[in-house]
Amino acid sequence: MSVREKIVMTDGEPVTWWLADYSDGAGRRHQRRFKTKKEAAAVHDQMKTAIRAGTHVSLPADLTVAGAHLLAEGMEGSERQARLRVFHTHRDRR
Repeated sequence: MSVREKIVMTDGEPVTWWLADYSDGAGRRHQRRFKTKKEAAAVHDQMKTAIRAGTHVSLPADLTVAGAHLLAEGMEGSERQARLRVFHTHRDRR
């Protein structure tokens, strides 16, 4: 488990990301990226606490856009609308 800086080149310009890297209770590795070290450290601490308590739940590695749509259907309010909008955007690109 760690929080570390990652610098990547995008359009010839360096872009800095902060990674919260951790392994879940089943030993699967997860990486989430953030714009600030503070955000990455906060999520890293939350995940570490949840894993130790046995309450961490991660999304399946084989989750598809259609599967994400089904998850979004169970949400409420503006978050649901945002997720469904993304799904429809991806669906309509075909």
